[in-house]
Amino acid sequence: MTNQFEKLSNALLDLGMEDWIPLPEATSDPEVLDSVGRNELVATMAAALIDLVESGKLRIYKGRWDEDPSPVLTQEAVELLKDPRWYKFHIEDPAEERIFFVNVDNIREE
Repeated sequence: MTNQFEKLSNALLDLGMEDWIPLPEATSDPEVLDSVGRNELVATMAAALIDLVESGKLRIYKGRWDEDPSPVLTQEAVELLKDPRWYKFHIEDPAEERIFFVNVDNIREE
C-alpha cells in the first residue's frame, strides 16, 4: 500500500467515525482531497473504500437522502463503489438514493 493510499484510507476511516457519510460529501472533505489528486479522486477513493469494506473496517449503506439507509452486503457494496455516479449529489431528484459509509468502530451493536 502506498503512503498516499494509506493517508486516504485513514482520512476515510476518520471521516466515517462522525456518522453515515454520503460519498459525495467525502469527495469534498479537505483531508480526503489532501491525500489524493483531484483528477484521480473517484477512482482512488473507490479503491480505498473497497479495500476498507473488504477488510471489514467500513460498512456501506444505501438509501434515500431523507431516510435512514439500509446496510449493503459486501459484494453489492463493492459493485456500488465502482460506479462513479454515487460520488456526486443529484439534488434535482426528490427520491435521490445515496451511498453512505461508516467506520465499524462507530457502530454500536445492540
